[in-house]
Amino acid sequence: VVLMRDQIRSRIADLSALAAKTQATERRILEQAERRLEQIAGRLKEIKPRVLLDESLSDEYQRLILERGKLGIVVAQARRVLG
Repeated sequence: VVLMRDQIRSRIADLSALAAKTQATERRILEQAERRLEQIAGRLKEIKPRVLLDESLSDEYQRLILERGKLGIVVAQARRVLG
């Protein structure tokens, strides 16, 4: 009974450490995603006036819009995990 209790305590400690690592990783993911969203917003603002005149900028604009949408999902998931 004592051995089983010690094993349970050890497992709980392991899970607690894993939860802390997961939280730290989610915070880093959130920070990086938010930083990238700021970069995207800046670039979109920069190229928006010329998008209709330059096809390569139009393609870049579309890629950035798609990336922004995916990052929005990443941010929402990270915030949900972090509570």
